[in-house]
Amino acid sequence: MNYSDYEGDRPKLLGDPAAKAVRITLLREPHIAPLTDFVEELRHEAGPGAAIPDFDPWDAGVTAEVLFLLEAPGAKAVASSFISRNNPDETAKNMFELNRDVGIARKRSLLWNAVPWYIGEEDRTRIRAATAKDLESGLKPLPRLIEMLPNLRAVVFMGEKAQKARPQVEQLRPDLALFSSPHPSPLFVNNHPGNRDIILGVLREVAKHLDGSPKAAAMLTASAKTCPAVSDKLPQPQTVAGCVSAVLKSLSALAQPSQGEGETLSPCFAQEIAALRKPLELLGVAPE
Repeated sequence: MNYSDYEGDRPKLLGDPAAKAVRITLLREPHIAPLTDFVEELRHEAGPGAAIPDFDPWDAGVTAEVLFLLEAPGAKAVASSFISRNNPDETAKNMFELNRDVGIARKRSLLWNAVPWYIGEEDRTRIRAATAKDLESGLKPLPRLIEMLPNLRAVVFMGEKAQKARPQVEQLRPDLALFSSPHPSPLFVNNHPGNRDIILGVLREVAKHLDGSPKAAAMLTASAKTCPAVSDKLPQPQTVAGCVSAVLKSLSALAQPSQGEGETLSPCFAQEIAALRKPLELLGVAPE
């Protein structure tokens, strides 16, 4: 899948007033209209003077599979009126290039902030770091947003401030895969040659998760539910064997091609299967 299906998609595109004008005309497209309404509600709730940029119509909108959560919109986002990887600033450029390099298509992803409104200087020349009070109020609408994303499979918390939202998301949607990454600002990415690779490593794991079969994930989750209940005390050998056997059975099934369902499941689980067989042998249990 190509990173973007949009002709002319490039970093800093929204520095062009004509490109911004075209993007604004898309805010009522079906995939983005509910999120446009959501932002309008937030502006009304926040009151006059709250600068809350819109979601980017070139992103996935309500069909998003992965949500990238950053800290707060900068002055360039306020100027363009979008939370976008096409904004004319270095953080947006890094987001564009990092996602492009790992192949996460923008039509699968959505960008948002832990604090949805601008929190910098009044003249919008410099943003400040989000405070605990900013995060407390800024994260209140997050559950409403997540409920609007029925295809969501993962959330990436980018930066220490955004990672404050992780417990909230874990409680709200325990089924989601959650990832933590450094913030893609130039202060981090350009500070040391290896820093960019740290973010790339996280995003590669996100891409791997998105490209994995949802059916495979569901089968592994179901196998975990078949494990006998374990108390706070050390588990008995039978309990351990039961848990290991359940997961081993599912992995062995997933290693075989699925027939007649329009989907082929063939992940390479040879090492995992071998590793799980070993404790069963030590417990004297024959694998099923």
